[in-house]
Amino acid sequence: MRLKTLICSLFLSTLFLACVEVDTPIPAFQPSGERKVLLEEISGANCAPCADAAREIANLQALYGENLVVVTMHTFLPTPQARPVADATYDFRTIEGTAILDFIGVPIGIPTGSVNREQFENEPDLLLGKNQWPGFIAEEINRPPEVGLNIETSLESINRVVNIDVTIVPNQDLEGDIRLTVVLTEDNISDKQLSSTGVIDDFKHSHIMRSVVTPFDGMSLGNSLVSGKALTESFRVSIPTADSGGPWDLNQLNVVAYVSLNDLSKGLRRVLQADENKIAQ
Repeated sequence: MRLKTLICSLFLSTLFLACVEVDTPIPAFQPSGERKVLLEEISGANCAPCADAAREIANLQALYGENLVVVTMHTFLPTPQARPVADATYDFRTIEGTAILDFIGVPIGIPTGSVNREQFENEPDLLLGKNQWPGFIAEEINRPPEVGLNIETSLESINRVVNIDVTIVPNQDLEGDIRLTVVLTEDNISDKQLSSTGVIDDFKHSHIMRSVVTPFDGMSLGNSLVSGKALTESFRVSIPTADSGGPWDLNQLNVVAYVSLNDLSKGLRRVLQADENKIAQ
């Protein structure tokens, strides 16, 4: 990202004011800790504002880099905006994405999204409009992480199998319903997208959730984790060659993992930490 700066000089001999516009790079964001924030976006290919939301996410990732982890879900919401555009090649909607959406709340419209599944002060639920994302991401990203999280992957490209190791290291003792969720996402899928100026035929869809490796609401890590005591969960996943969402491009696939602390009686599904790693290194 770059900032236009106006630099002016006054030449006293002629009392002439000259101004030059200088293209100045904006300094990269430096987080105060190791917190990685999860943005779960609910999108749709037949939704014009969703194209603007994708651009907003690109701007946020340019600012926050690896400290912002994004999962974009297309779901079977009963609204035309959630459907593929007419004559689209692919259908990004998934049953798992719809189940996750039911788990975190039903929106009144899209685009919408959850930031760490946190219910912020004065907000009625977990789902937020895109104009709210920047402020709440900034708030979450500077909180000290309650757990450390690291993903390691190795790919057996011949048989399209990825081995995933997720290591969780609590930074404090944790009590409650603690869960790990692992999903696969894909970037740079070219297909139709409705925008405010009409249908874009070759829109680049990124962060698209392709499947969930664990149960959609997470696998249990037990009811207590001890500070500093590492826990590693391993997965072996066969990658399809194609489905209704298009060919699975090994070079564009990512593993996203996040740890959440849940108390469903209180509506609590808070994400403590997230991480992301490419499948093909």
